[in-house]
Amino acid sequence: MKFIGNGVSRCNRQDVFSESYQRDSKSLSGIAVEVTYLLSGVIAPPLDGIMTSLIFPQNLPSILVCHVANPQPGNIVLDMCASPGGKTSHMAALLGNQGLIIAIDKSVKKVSKLRNICDSLGATCVHCFCYDSTRIVTDDSSSKISLAVTSSLEETNYQSPPFYPETFDIVLVDAPCSALGQRPQLINTHTVKQIESHVCIQRKLFKNAVILTKPGGTIVYSTCTITLVENECLVYWAMQTMADEIDLIECTPRLGGMGWPGARLSNAQISKLQRFDFSDASCDTIGFFIACFRKRI
Repeated sequence: MKFIGNGVSRCNRQDVFSESYQRDSKSLSGIAVEVTYLLSGVIAPPLDGIMTSLIFPQNLPSILVCHVANPQPGNIVLDMCASPGGKTSHMAALLGNQGLIIAIDKSVKKVSKLRNICDSLGATCVHCFCYDSTRIVTDDSSSKISLAVTSSLEETNYQSPPFYPETFDIVLVDAPCSALGQRPQLINTHTVKQIESHVCIQRKLFKNAVILTKPGGTIVYSTCTITLVENECLVYWAMQTMADEIDLIECTPRLGGMGWPGARLSNAQISKLQRFDFSDASCDTIGFFIACFRKRI
């Protein structure tokens, strides 16, 4: 635990920590704690709604994921779980809109928000679709339509999902997870059974990502949680079940620590992963995990 300042509670303990209160659609809003002293001496104003055509606030690990993916002009990129759009729009910026990004989410409401964010930020190379990424692969060769970026990079050809195998240069799997790394977090109601249920979806998404990636292409897997079962254990499973298809590669650039032991990964494999956790005082951010893979040629 780290001291950051003092404050006066303006909301009673029952309201802050009650599980039923957290689920209540009529939850109170306003000031829970009035800050009276900050160690930094700076009270940072909220950035929501400020310069929305220029900036999208993100946590440091979320920014890093896009640099690990390292999209290059002309690449065709798939963001399998793209909402709310921070990583999608960041990759578009790294591409300079000189490529193609397919952004997927299965919620109509989230896709609408995703489109608005990309439009606001001028991410013109992004095309958003409402679809379930666990069912995003088609094996019907008669329906194959190639995704391509023209030589001028001014126009692209793209299709709606599902997609044919070996279509994308880069696939980002920012997987749905238990979100135990998010901060601040006063209460979390996840049960062990619920956490384990994420694993099945994460594996389906990753398997599809490998299928959809071109030989020599990159798969980046990330979560905002800290559990072994959703992170290092997923990597171990992937290396056991798809060992002849993918290689675990170094996550660069490196700002986080190494992976955790306990998932039967070798020390060499653990050193290639990146973890952000609360015990690292030198990098005060949310809990996060990143793994990077190369599909074999």
